[in-house]
Amino acid sequence: MENIKIVKGFKTPITGMPDLSIIQMPDPATVAVSAMDIPYIRPRLLVKENEPVKTGTPLFCDKRNKSISWASPGTGVVKQILFGERRRLKEVVIALDNNTDDFIQFETVSHASIDKIPRSKIVQLLQQGGLWQCFREFPAKDTADETHSPPMIIVSLNGNDLFSPHPKIVLENEISFFEYGIKILQQFSNRIIVTSRKSSLDRLNGFKDYITHSVPDFYPSWDPAVVLYQLKKSLVDNRSWCIQADHLVQMARLLLTGRYPVKRVMTVTLSND
Repeated sequence: MENIKIVKGFKTPITGMPDLSIIQMPDPATVAVSAMDIPYIRPRLLVKENEPVKTGTPLFCDKRNKSISWASPGTGVVKQILFGERRRLKEVVIALDNNTDDFIQFETVSHASIDKIPRSKIVQLLQQGGLWQCFREFPAKDTADETHSPPMIIVSLNGNDLFSPHPKIVLENEISFFEYGIKILQQFSNRIIVTSRKSSLDRLNGFKDYITHSVPDFYPSWDPAVVLYQLKKSLVDNRSWCIQADHLVQMARLLLTGRYPVKRVMTVTLSND
């Protein structure tokens, strides 16, 4: 493991850290997929109000590349479609049927097969499953170009939010999916960079063999763009890709099970008042 030395950074004057315990939240009555939170895309709606959807049904796609779509995180009925100015799609709201959990079944790829199938097939399966956009390409962090072979892929175990869930919580009991995810990345690039904040290392014993670089604990040292700046050797490296650790696990789960993954780990904060 190499240490990335960064001289300047910022430590926030905030006391306390998120608790490492996990609370299982009850299933909500509705869920929504927001197009406003996704940079660069030009959304094209693929469903109508009152239309039934399964978990994994494409809700909207990117007009720039119609094979890039965003999937329904639940089974139910399209309750509402909200538009903003100039009828730009804001979000698609799904009223869940909590008595039914009906998934679209995608094609699966076993551990033994991932090294043998063509890269184009992996791209196709990730696009069909609504997860290809988890790959972001520098310099603008737009959706990765599937026709491009990145010189480097950076996996960040720490989220960009200062209070993102600790990587131990995100990756706990997911080591087999994480290992499979690394195999997925190796089909696209022969240089895989896995980074972690130094303060996170003591709780990541099962993943230390995969961590290639550690970064200081001040912001924004763990941002993939900062890591790229420190490691790049030529202009070609400026078109590297990056992906969050939780997104990598979701990709692996999709290919191994054939089902769109819906569980998420997030931090919930409250005021002191």
